[in-house]
Amino acid sequence: MLKKSIFREIKRTFGRYFAILAIVALGVGFFSGLKVSQEAMLSTGDDYLSNVSFYDYQGISTLGFDEESLAEIKSQDYVKEAEGSITLDVLYDINDNKALVFKTISIPEKINLPVISAGRMPEKANECVIDDVWQIGESLNGESLIGKKISISEENDEDTLDLMAKREYTVVGTISSPLYMNYERGTTSVGSGTVSGFIYMRDDGFDCDYYTSIYTLVGDYEKIYSHEYKDKINETEKKMEQDFKSAAQSRYDKLYDEYVEEYNKEVSDKRKEVIQEAIDSAGDLSQYGPMADKVREEIEKEAGETFDKELGAMPDPPFDKPRVYSLDRDTNVGYVCFENDTGIINSIAKVFPIFFFLVAALVCITTMTRMVDEQRTQIGVLKALGYNTLSIISTYLFYSGSASIIGGLIGFFGGSFLFPYVIWNAYTMMYDFSDSVNFVLNAKLGIITILVAIACTMGSTLFSCLADTKEVPAELIRPKSPNPGKRILLERIGFIWERISFLYKVSLRNIFRYKKRFLMMIVGISGCTALLLTGFGIMDSISHVADLQYSEISLYDYTVVFDDEFTDSDRQDFIKEVKDESYGSDILFCEQITMDYYGNASNPMRLIAADYDDIDKFIDLHYRGVKVNPPKDGEIIICESFARRHNLEIGDTCTLQDDDLNTAAFTVSAICENYIYNYGYVNPETFEKEFGRKPKYNTAFVIYDEPSDGEKELVSAEKREDDLNQTAAKVREIDGVTSVALADEFKHRIANMMKSLNSIVYVVVAAAGALAFIVIYNLTNINITERIREIATIKVLGFYPNETSAYVFRENVFLTGISALIGLLLGKLLHAFVINEIKVDMIFFPIRILPISYFLSFILTFVFAGIVMFALYFKLKGISMAESLKSVE
Repeated sequence: MLKKSIFREIKRTFGRYFAILAIVALGVGFFSGLKVSQEAMLSTGDDYLSNVSFYDYQGISTLGFDEESLAEIKSQDYVKEAEGSITLDVLYDINDNKALVFKTISIPEKINLPVISAGRMPEKANECVIDDVWQIGESLNGESLIGKKISISEENDEDTLDLMAKREYTVVGTISSPLYMNYERGTTSVGSGTVSGFIYMRDDGFDCDYYTSIYTLVGDYEKIYSHEYKDKINETEKKMEQDFKSAAQSRYDKLYDEYVEEYNKEVSDKRKEVIQEAIDSAGDLSQYGPMADKVREEIEKEAGETFDKELGAMPDPPFDKPRVYSLDRDTNVGYVCFENDTGIINSIAKVFPIFFFLVAALVCITTMTRMVDEQRTQIGVLKALGYNTLSIISTYLFYSGSASIIGGLIGFFGGSFLFPYVIWNAYTMMYDFSDSVNFVLNAKLGIITILVAIACTMGSTLFSCLADTKEVPAELIRPKSPNPGKRILLERIGFIWERISFLYKVSLRNIFRYKKRFLMMIVGISGCTALLLTGFGIMDSISHVADLQYSEISLYDYTVVFDDEFTDSDRQDFIKEVKDESYGSDILFCEQITMDYYGNASNPMRLIAADYDDIDKFIDLHYRGVKVNPPKDGEIIICESFARRHNLEIGDTCTLQDDDLNTAAFTVSAICENYIYNYGYVNPETFEKEFGRKPKYNTAFVIYDEPSDGEKELVSAEKREDDLNQTAAKVREIDGVTSVALADEFKHRIANMMKSLNSIVYVVVAAAGALAFIVIYNLTNINITERIREIATIKVLGFYPNETSAYVFRENVFLTGISALIGLLLGKLLHAFVINEIKVDMIFFPIRILPISYFLSFILTFVFAGIVMFALYFKLKGISMAESLKSVE
């Protein structure tokens, strides 16, 4: 009998049953979907990088590597595979677009394999394939160039032209490359400084007898970003660095031996010429008769000794000793960004679902409490018939438990497919290596999530049932006494209460009379508003990072890096040329070196030593709107993200360590705001004291010449950007300059990277909106059901349908308004908590919510409430007036 009754109850109150099912499905789907999204994305990336044999290390030498160098690397027992690569930054003329920089790369056979997108791979030396995402305008892109020729620009320097086998190449296809997982193509010291894309060609497309780099795979394959992979890198990093240096040194020694051999041959030939000239100038030696041979010997000896004395020491070779760099995957922009972006999803997944489960428990408590109250008489009859308390409670546990299990299964499977699909489709705007995502079903995650949901709903059901089932049948059969009417606080304020109309007085009394319902509405709706505000706030914090960094903090237009031999005299020449040629109006020189927090290399800092008299023009050091004083001797200013990561406060000692394990200790004098990278600031005197030398001033921040006030309106953003690109290209040609980086270019790069994260916010907002709708619908529906006789009575009294709706929904509007306001306060706190949980290397997200986000969250809450009230309007209209005649008994 109990089984039949519970199924009848599910059918009769399917709206309530579905509310529990839907809220659980939403909570489980949101949590499992977000949680598994990172796993699915990493699985997709791992499959791709495994299939293309993505490198573990890249060795770069300024002198290059030869076949013997490559063989030396391959001979190491821990090296699984090694392959040489030729990479050049080359200017191309494509259609009417002149001097576009493309990273030109030799086609690999074993490591970093490109994937053909359209067309075919090159078969001849004069054929190439081009970046499949490269595009200018709507018509000119990689695929449109298939079958057409591109030309090597005459603007290339002689060295580059000499290294290219042809002057024209035919594009035969488009490809994607694992070296460029996202759409970031990087910068260069050639041309405008911006790499437009990449081009791959056969080795014989180059006229180059050496490799510019060597890529290696070491040890067994481990999943990307895993602890096992990081352990493998930690074990092999030093060995790989030494082996690259050894291989480069071997090439240097070979070239040096060839140089010595060539030099000695030239010297020998010249010596012979000088001696022969001396003999020739001596005339006919036969006049010396038998002494002729001896005279010849004396002339040869004297000429040879004179030549040797004048020759002097052998000149240094025309090539320097190689600078060698050993780079692991963490220097690849796409690889690092992919890990950071997926990490943000996981950070959000840690926090948001908690609130979904809490609201699910709230909905279940409300629903089951109302259900038990309605069935008090039935419970009393069942107890009178001999059913024990456990049997009765089990029916209600089945009601909520079955809804939880069904909702949990729907949520788990739906979320595990829907969330990764939606998020990955958004991420393909930034990552083009796969059109589809690997779907992952994490059974352990699903079981735990569903059990938590069941515990929330069945626990709240048990809580709702215990009170009533403890009563004796005689008490249960009799109806509960209605809540006594009490004067509310507002009634005691006479001059206000007297001016309120009768119907509004009734609504206010009803709101405060049913305190449980009042509390449930406040908690449920405010929670939804808080989630909406947090979702919008995450977007505000993430999407404006680049603008905040380069409009409020980093005020310079471009950064110049100099070589190690840049002297004070060179610096003065640089200043003169920059100002004479109008390349910049203000320049700040500094030394910038990378340091690690002592004992922790996971969060490096860029330490800047500069003269702080003029730094305000270039870097605005402030914290919460208050200016930060320059550091004194022995002090350091650190950025907020670095301070939080290492629990540093003002007055603490900050100990930094360089790559050679040398340490330097500073006292934290201030903390400043900074959003991109970690920076620390010390004065030159402190730097000299700690490092035993004066700053080298290897970096300059430059402010570009701004147009006069009369010209500003005539200069568009595009024109200024073009001018800056051209200026950067000219500055790169100045002696001693190794690279120039435009602030706007980096700003656009970060902004584009953050765009892909907006999809997560849209998912959060949509889920929060669905949650708000379910909560408001369920609570309003219960409110109507509880007051059905009251509503029928006012209809008997002559209330029209609209008046009846206004009578009931007026309370909802009032409660929604209070709840939304409270939700905005809760949302601000929740947003701060979530942002603090999102930790991304080198990017710090500010706790920032724009006014429009508060407005949208508030309005959307009322929109959802309005939709619910519209849907339930017809239920109110359908209530029969005969209900008012029914006796409670």
